[in-house]
Amino acid sequence: QPPAGPAGAGFVATLREALVPGGRLLFSEPKFHVTERRFREEAAWFASAGFRMVGTPAIRGSRSLLLEVPPC
Repeated sequence: QPPAGPAGAGFVATLREALVPGGRLLFSEPKFHVTERRFREEAAWFASAGFRMVGTPAIRGSRSLLLEVPPC
């Protein structure tokens, strides 16, 4: 789980910098550990960092996002 608050947004920005255009990232959090509200907050960090949501894979017991760095 990314850290809360601004530190979490910084962590997500670092992930974005590590990926090449077209690179994908699967992000998944256990439902019993992360609330829906917190997961939406984390999803907003990814959007703010420039990730594009490609899908929401079904992973049992988890909330998941498949994200992509948009191609140039």
